[in-house]
Amino acid sequence: SDGSIDKEINVRIGVASNAFNALNNVWRNRGICLPTKIKIYECGVITPLLYGCATWALKQRQLQRLDGFHHNCLRRILKVRYFDHVSNVEIRRRTGCCSLGITIRYARLLYFGHVARMPNERFPKYLLDWTPTHGSRSVGRPRHNLLKTIEDDLEMFLGDGCDLELGKCCAADRSKWRHLLKSATSSLSSREQADSSSDD
Repeated sequence: SDGSIDKEINVRIGVASNAFNALNNVWRNRGICLPTKIKIYECGVITPLLYGCATWALKQRQLQRLDGFHHNCLRRILKVRYFDHVSNVEIRRRTGCCSLGITIRYARLLYFGHVARMPNERFPKYLLDWTPTHGSRSVGRPRHNLLKTIEDDLEMFLGDGCDLELGKCCAADRSKWRHLLKSATSSLSSREQADSSSDD
């Protein structure tokens, strides 16, 4: 009712945790190679964890909770304990996974492109361009809504100055849009690892 997704995050983590624990025999099996385990993890755990994430306007605290769960699962798959002092960057490097922040932003922009290509009479496309003309906003800083979040994603993936209108133009060609997002995702993952390594 208040537009918060805290309850949804709790539900998603609970469902994904149950799915992960149900696959304990897979994680412990020495006969299954790591790449196969990661594929199973992405399909069986990450998919229910991030269900509906394309419409989430996450706060930093909520993203940290999701990433914390993600790294905890990867450590259990690798059998790395906390007192082994292995960084999250190294965990992601060993598993070939990227942070959930990049994964969620990719999903949001993929869905944004899907909506941008819809005919104008479709309701999601109508809402994308709709501006309220009635009512009054409460006092204080406005809440970070989905459109503002998508604008931030566009700037991160496509560079400073990329707004919603430019994003719609880029998303008009489906295949080029997907290729652009995949290239940006790879670049951001590499930059993320490089920045974390320099901090260490």
